[in-house]
Amino acid sequence: MTLSSGVFHTCGLRPDGSPVCWGRGYTHDGPILIAKTPPEGERFVSISSGLFHTCGLRADGGPVCWGGGAPSPPEGELFVGISSGQFHSCGLRADGSVVCWGAMVSPPERLVSVSVASAVGPMIPTFRACGLRADGRPTCWGLYDDAWLSPPEGERFTSISSGAFHICGLRPDGSPVCWGRDSYFESGDVSPPEGERLIAISSGGYHVCGLRADGSPVCWGRNNYGTASPPKGERFVAISSGGFHTCGLRADGSPACWGSNRYWNDTGDNILSGQASPPDGVRLAVGRVEPG
Repeated sequence: MTLSSGVFHTCGLRPDGSPVCWGRGYTHDGPILIAKTPPEGERFVSISSGLFHTCGLRADGGPVCWGGGAPSPPEGELFVGISSGQFHSCGLRADGSVVCWGAMVSPPERLVSVSVASAVGPMIPTFRACGLRADGRPTCWGLYDDAWLSPPEGERFTSISSGAFHICGLRPDGSPVCWGRDSYFESGDVSPPEGERLIAISSGGYHVCGLRADGSPVCWGRNNYGTASPPKGERFVAISSGGFHTCGLRADGSPACWGSNRYWNDTGDNILSGQASPPDGVRLAVGRVEPG
């Protein structure tokens, strides 16, 4: 993944593997721009943004994490995939086994993909993740016995994406399936629109976005700040949903984002709000990254 939207920030990889991030970060000492400040000199082949932290994988599979509340990955581990959540992350080994660290448990079975749920606020625990077995059957796990974690029986997916309170998968024919809570706080309905066929799907805070075969984006769920209203006429090769924003990657490597970087304090006041616009002129890798 060369583009990944977290709850309040987004990170991407340039063609040489160097990371670039934008948006907002936060620590319990106050709002500061930390989650968007990657370590200097690093080169990655994939990247994943969570709540206040981001993790990347070097070309040799070694994980690196940074940002507020970023748990340190286990020493000596090498992964082929990585996914960041609230205060936790999970890595996928080449043999399909999954290792999670931070406030998260590891699943007992081998998988071909893993997607960790993030959160839309630091006080809402979302210590859960989902993945796909080799035959496409989904499995979900976490620290809490949430009945809505259980995937629908008999389904097979080609991809899966965990949101804050919902999970979505794509069947082999491209039809999307979502389950979980679709009415948390002021949440909108996360049921997919009928008749859609997608090639990519990404679950965010209270919304979901996907790409049709022609690259046109479609979103559904709660539409605060235009979160579920992608720009008209755009075509993307990748898409990633965050807490209150979504970003798409054009074929020329330029990212486009819509929605807002939003954060509430303990009294419910909106203390951080701004557009999720990427830096001017940034170009990200489309397809395989070649670290320089």
